[in-house]
Amino acid sequence: MAWTIDRRDFEARLAILEVVGASAPSTMPAIFGHARLAFAGSKLVLEAFNSMIGYRSRMTCTHVSGKPEGERIIPAVLLAHAVKSARASVKKISVEFKDENAVIVRDGSGSAGFSANFMTVPVENYTPLPQPEEMAPLVWQGPLTSLVVPLVTLRRLARQAKAPGVVWSGDLMVGSGTAAAIWPLDGAKKMAPIVLPPDAIEIAALFDGSGQTATVQVSSSSIFISSKDGVVMSRLFEAKVPDIATIVSHLAETNTQAIVANRENLLEAISRVKPFSEALVSSELIELKFEKGKVRISGRSESRHASAEISYGGTVGARTEVLNADLLTSVLQMADTEEVKMKFSREATKPILIGPVPPKVEKAKPAFIAVVAPYADKV
Repeated sequence: MAWTIDRRDFEARLAILEVVGASAPSTMPAIFGHARLAFAGSKLVLEAFNSMIGYRSRMTCTHVSGKPEGERIIPAVLLAHAVKSARASVKKISVEFKDENAVIVRDGSGSAGFSANFMTVPVENYTPLPQPEEMAPLVWQGPLTSLVVPLVTLRRLARQAKAPGVVWSGDLMVGSGTAAAIWPLDGAKKMAPIVLPPDAIEIAALFDGSGQTATVQVSSSSIFISSKDGVVMSRLFEAKVPDIATIVSHLAETNTQAIVANRENLLEAISRVKPFSEALVSSELIELKFEKGKVRISGRSESRHASAEISYGGTVGARTEVLNADLLTSVLQMADTEEVKMKFSREATKPILIGPVPPKVEKAKPAFIAVVAPYADKV
């Protein structure tokens, strides 16, 4: 039994299977690092599932010989590596089920330059990926990029802020003692907060976002993100989630002093002084000194010192704040606007509210709003 598959399309789907296979916990049986290939005529189903996260995709193939259908279980990561190792000139991949115990993957043109053999695992040992349609209500549908961009951006912030992960509650959120952010998702249904595992976000980011529509379904234990490229399923984390919405709402009322500054100028100034900052609790701290329409951004260690100065507009008087350079940079990079607004409490060292300044058009609103907690110590 043999089939041929478009190499470019096959390799893109295998890159996702590789993430699933590689993310299988070492305490689990070896089967959880494997992939299922199921052929039926001109259709191929690719699937991998490691009890925490899974992926299924359907693609077109060409039936060449033997029976028109069959399935095998082989190592997901090794299969992905084998196809990637083929020369760039290889346009078609041939998959042959030699017998019950072997799968041969080779150049679909018949050339002898590329070939890989895999021993199979009995199909009955494989746990199939749960089906989302009947068990998980639809909570959001929209452009894939509208989902993936905030997911990837907030995942980076969550990692730096040591937050449990990205939280879905209709809005996308991140929250910890040092930073928090809310990214509204238009059209999403409000629901109790759930925490998305990082691997689910990594897989969704591998989907081809060009013009695709995505759907999100959530059951009591899992989330399903679907697009033309397939469906990724992830078990939900159990984690204590701070009430980020209440925190942000409170700060919006209490932080009455504000500045508006050019985002690129801020990022450039931070990048210039950050190498001179002294590491403290695994963070590089910088000092922001506001006075008379200018902010001096400084970093220093025991032997070095650097500073940069930029202008701003707003109502903030003389004050000094010490912030984590990485967290502040991540928040500023979340914006795609020319300017950002920073809102302060009257007291120093209180959480700072940061958001993009939206275009001056009717009903424009910020893409996100974030909180960064200053340090009491001076740099």
